[in-house]
Amino acid sequence: MEIIEQLYPLTKNESKPVNKKELALFYAMIEYIHNHFHEQLTVTAIAKQAFTNKNRCTALFNKYASTSPIKYLNNYRLNQAKDLLLQTSQSVSDISLAVGFNQLSHFIELFRLNYGLSPLKYRTFHSKTIGNDAIEK
Repeated sequence: MEIIEQLYPLTKNESKPVNKKELALFYAMIEYIHNHFHEQLTVTAIAKQAFTNKNRCTALFNKYASTSPIKYLNNYRLNQAKDLLLQTSQSVSDISLAVGFNQLSHFIELFRLNYGLSPLKYRTFHSKTIGNDAIEK
């Protein structure tokens, strides 16, 4: 819901009136991603959930999220992984699999690109930061 709430203002700022049918299709695809992110998803599979084709799916993601469906999916997965890193003691490889990445090296590369640190360094850095914040309070 957090991501949908962030996307909604983008649709209000457009100069053209929002096409409610398009927006409903887009939100159906977003909901599907959020519920099935841990599975191996394709643009075709995402589009199918909104009874549309992959070209229209891609166009709607570009229009309403300013990104491709797969980039959106990967960003959502990375966000879920980030939470798991901070809230669990699961290994990086287990987290990678849990959020839908079946290649650990790809997961680590994308994580580093998005957050500036490897998953393990991210966990270490933020657990120290959280620990220091708790001590100061």
